[in-house]
Amino acid sequence: MEGDQVSVAPLPSQEEPKEKKIKFGEILDEWCAFYMSIGVPYDEYWYGDYTRLKFYYKAWELKTTREVEMNNQASYLAGLYNYNAFSSVMATFGWALGGKKGSKPDGYMQHPLAITENEKKAERERNAQKTIEWFMKGQEVNKDG
Repeated sequence: MEGDQVSVAPLPSQEEPKEKKIKFGEILDEWCAFYMSIGVPYDEYWYGDYTRLKFYYKAWELKTTREVEMNNQASYLAGLYNYNAFSSVMATFGWALGGKKGSKPDGYMQHPLAITENEKKAERERNAQKTIEWFMKGQEVNKDG
């Protein structure tokens, strides 16, 4: 009996929990819904070239990242506009907080913030025109004076 091994069945408390076996088809079914939600047609998912799925996924990642960045930029701009508006109001009532009485408020922005290159160019042109007008007014005062 020295070489014989005896196998003893484990007690019920010692049994390992039975794992639920997941079939590969079930996983594919779950993934199908996800891939369809990001634009993969049903037939292409099931019958098309599976290597194309990575491009759909990469496109979805890029789109999601871009949307997050755009939302972040929009939130930042909204905060900047609110800050500017609040600063304008505070400048008007600054005397109540210990500032100079009768100080002139800055007023709210005349134009939206320049973001694109075209908007920045237009803002530079407006500023240049204001500078020219200011300089011309100074010249008129010097002629009259």
